[in-house]
Amino acid sequence: MKDDKYIDKAMKRLLRAYERFGTWRSVGEHLGVNQGIIFALARHGKVPKDAGIRVRLGLPRVMPSERRVRVRRVMPLLGSPCWMCMAFKKVKPKARKA
Repeated sequence: MKDDKYIDKAMKRLLRAYERFGTWRSVGEHLGVNQGIIFALARHGKVPKDAGIRVRLGLPRVMPSERRVRVRRVMPLLGSPCWMCMAFKKVKPKARKA
């Protein structure tokens, strides 16, 4: 996947910090994050949802797999065939749920 290299680097960094500090709790205190979140990332590769916690753990704020690809809209030139059809296209209202 796209996220594997970021997760692997963070896991290695956390394991080195664990060797340095000795406990997950002290690693958590040093980084300002709960030790359960650190353990879940270091051992299982579980990425937290909160962007602030991700940054503290050395992960990007938005993971590459979460980025959306922008779809470019083609705008017709004025005077080209059927430009009025594209510019003044009718939009159907969304159906309401009962």
